[in-house]
Amino acid sequence: MPAFAQKKIGTISKDNVLFARAINNKPAYIYTETNNNGERLYYINYNNKDYGPFIFVYYGYPNYVSNHMAYLVISMDNKFSIFCDGNIYGSYPVAYTWKFISDKEYLYAANEEYVDIDDETAFDTKIYMNGKELPNVRDILISKKGNQAKVVAEITSKKNFYVEYKNKRYGPYDNEILNIDFLADEETLVYRAEKNGAVYIVVNGKETGPYEDCSYINFSDDKKHYAFHYKNNNKDILVKDGQIAGTYSELAFYRFYEPTGELCIIDFDTTQNEMNLYYAGSTYKNIGGENIFFYQNTLFANKDSIMYLTEGSDFRLHNVFINSKLVQKDILYIYPSEYDFNDYAYVTFKPDYTDYLVYNNKEYSLNGSLLGVYTFNKKDVLYATKESDNRMIFYHNGNEIYKSKPYIFGDTIDAIKTGKDYLFFTLDSEDYGWEQKVYYNGKIYPGSAIDNQLVYVDNGNVYLKKY
Repeated sequence: MPAFAQKKIGTISKDNVLFARAINNKPAYIYTETNNNGERLYYINYNNKDYGPFIFVYYGYPNYVSNHMAYLVISMDNKFSIFCDGNIYGSYPVAYTWKFISDKEYLYAANEEYVDIDDETAFDTKIYMNGKELPNVRDILISKKGNQAKVVAEITSKKNFYVEYKNKRYGPYDNEILNIDFLADEETLVYRAEKNGAVYIVVNGKETGPYEDCSYINFSDDKKHYAFHYKNNNKDILVKDGQIAGTYSELAFYRFYEPTGELCIIDFDTTQNEMNLYYAGSTYKNIGGENIFFYQNTLFANKDSIMYLTEGSDFRLHNVFINSKLVQKDILYIYPSEYDFNDYAYVTFKPDYTDYLVYNNKEYSLNGSLLGVYTFNKKDVLYATKESDNRMIFYHNGNEIYKSKPYIFGDTIDAIKTGKDYLFFTLDSEDYGWEQKVYYNGKIYPGSAIDNQLVYVDNGNVYLKKY
């Protein structure tokens, strides 16, 4: 069998398809129709059956599991419901999509009833499983090994929170347990809890702490690692996997990068008044600047290297480094592939201050404001601009391949998932709604990229590609 298997799995006869995916090798999708009043109504097609109309369907993000469909919908009576695999649970004044905890059980929160407090309206939020209320339950986690952890709340003289795991109960805690997860071994349960006004990190019921100014737990994507930091004697102490990973003057930022589990760390050294970067055992001294929000968005790392930006010849321009090597000087911005940092595009300008995009030594002039740039396989660049009429226009190697509707209000590109040969993203507009697209082989289609499968709709034919 080839590395990539692709096949046609069906057809879609509807127009205005917003999103398509494969459920058990059959197409499932969301589409819209306009009624006689000019209103845009939403429909879900699941297992060859239409559900709707709905006033709105909230789009799902790429990390939804590939063999299920769960969406928050607004019914025609303006109430919220949960659509889950052909079942509709609700309606509620407000509801929130959440997660599958098993193959057939979907957990979500909803505001079931109104409570009058001092003549003001408030919500009483409850947790539901497949439409059935779970009294006192605040969260349920089930690992792939079948281990179950449960967060519960009990009201005595005050509301107390507990974690139940392997027939033991831990707590009481002061507040909701919002930062909790299993590690990759599917046995180790880690969470952050507050007790008697202090913060503790708890691993399989064993508490460490109390900590002063303790952060939330940062988990790596593969859940093999976790990290947090706390204050001690005016220093920031970083803890990784239960062991102290370093002491810093003023820990400004840290993030796990996959697949190595390495922590990328920025510390502001108050004694030297400089910003230092640490990654994969290397230290990059005095990388310049004090705006940590800038570095959160411009640090790119993989198992081999790290790319970072420093200030150029003026405040608008940047110098770009891969590890300690300067690769670009005095540019406006850079867009690397997450798979290979040597595969990148960048934006600069000509003497007349016309911005243009450079990729593989080719220049593409930018007539509108740039919304996003993505490179593929060292030969293709996809970029999007917003024009004066508020349309989003997508270009592949300089050629226009897709133009959105002329929006009135703000629009964004989000819910992005990239692969080596595809891009899955959402076009979201305040006045028009949303649509999810796949960029693949130089074209843009309705589709999805979820788990290890890519789905796209080409002239009504639905194709599935498995990786």
